Amino acid sequence: VDVAGALARPGVRATVVYGGIIELSRRPFGSLTFTLQGGDREIDAALADLRELTDVTEHPVKEEV
Repeated sequence: VDVAGALARPGVRATVVYGGIIELSRRPFGSLTFTLQGGDREIDAALADLRELTDVTEHPVKEEV
């Protein structure tokens, strides 16, 4: 899965903040956590590309007071 390629769009900056791989039933299983910076349209388009390749779970950013 080309995660970096799916997120490589003009106007989007993706930063890995966590990643891990474990073995389940002798098969690798992993996850990556990214922060995405950019315009809403650009980020939505990057996430749409990524959803075609893998599962995506979004966590909204809490607004600072």
